[in-house]
Amino acid sequence: MSFRPKPVSTTLILKEVLKTARMDKGMSQEELASLACLKKWHIQEIEETDSCRTFYSQEIKLQGAKRIGSLLGLDHSQFLSVKTLKDS
Repeated sequence: MSFRPKPVSTTLILKEVLKTARMDKGMSQEELASLACLKKWHIQEIEETDSCRTFYSQEIKLQGAKRIGSLLGLDHSQFLSVKTLKDS
């Protein structure tokens, strides 16, 4: 009997899609932050970095991205990508 680890997946935020959608609607980061009940620096982090500096966790950052994506009229499949990480 061999042990086969379950593949690990991670969800990536396609930040350029969110930024483009915001700009297409003529919204500033401040305006979007206000609508989403977030701070401007949260919007900046979602749109510009892969890090998790201003959010407590990557999961909370993902929830923020889902919120702003919905406010921008996007389907999750348009700005989220699931990547499966395989062991070598």
